[in-house]
Amino acid sequence: QATMSSARPSAPDPPTPVPSGALQEALYIASLLGQGLRDAFALRRACRVIVRSKPVQRAFFNCLILNGGLFLTSHLLFEYLIGPHIRTLFVPHEQLFLLNILPKIFTFVYYILWIYPVYLFSFIFNAVWYGEIAEAAYRKLGGKGDTSGVSLRSIVEGLSDELYRNLLFFTTVVFASLLYTLPLVGPTLQFSLITWLYAFFCFDYKWLLQGRADLRKRLRFFEGHWAYMYGFGLPFTAASFFFPYLISYGIYALLYPAFIVLAVAAKPCRNIDTPHLPKSLPIFDPARRLNNGVVRVITWLRARSHGHTPAQPIPRASQDHSNDSLEHK
Repeated sequence: QATMSSARPSAPDPPTPVPSGALQEALYIASLLGQGLRDAFALRRACRVIVRSKPVQRAFFNCLILNGGLFLTSHLLFEYLIGPHIRTLFVPHEQLFLLNILPKIFTFVYYILWIYPVYLFSFIFNAVWYGEIAEAAYRKLGGKGDTSGVSLRSIVEGLSDELYRNLLFFTTVVFASLLYTLPLVGPTLQFSLITWLYAFFCFDYKWLLQGRADLRKRLRFFEGHWAYMYGFGLPFTAASFFFPYLISYGIYALLYPAFIVLAVAAKPCRNIDTPHLPKSLPIFDPARRLNNGVVRVITWLRARSHGHTPAQPIPRASQDHSNDSLEHK
């Protein structure tokens, strides 16, 4: 059985000399980005896991058929071959209303009867297959942790934590869309936030398999490795970000299994304090503050209706200093 120490919870990173000067800081951050990029392009590592694990092969094949064949290929064929051909067959005519709307009817029927149902089913089945890939790769690489009874069909034990997680990242996507409206820097900020979000999704399976059920600790660990995580998520985001939504989703769903395996085998590099750059970057803090406000209002309303004292909302991850790193356990 192939093993790899990077799949296990590793020892703390050795002390790194603090870079002095703007140039040394820039080179240090570039080195962390480069390490993340290198791990994201470690395709031979991912291929070895796929070749040596039958469960990973089976789930990969299922993802390829559903996401690459049924969803992405069929959508590309309709958008760039069938759809334009239909529009050329029915030339617009001023006096023939039905002739004018037939292409729109065909497009509507295609989306309602095919692409949206496949899109919905892909969400359901991908959740199962991604979890199977992550667990099989984690075990194949010698990972140890709390995997008893975990198939990742339900990826966390606590329902409230999972609901908060989904709400947090939905809010992050909305916030990224709002950032896009900013002049000049908006598109770059949106791309960066989505890059970090994709990287978190890749590593979150591994952390859950290690038994790290506390979302706050996972977020704190991620934000303490922000430069590495940006490098890791960069090729994934670049491959899918610049396309229309459905095509982007198809590419994302097709590539995601490979990046899950790469994340399981990777060992993130931690940021250190420098004079001008933070050790921990509060990437998800805006979304976290908004979600905490929602939780606070809901808790207050429920407590008021029952005559109880409201409970405190989930605090900022960066304010929780217990268990400073996932790597320490």
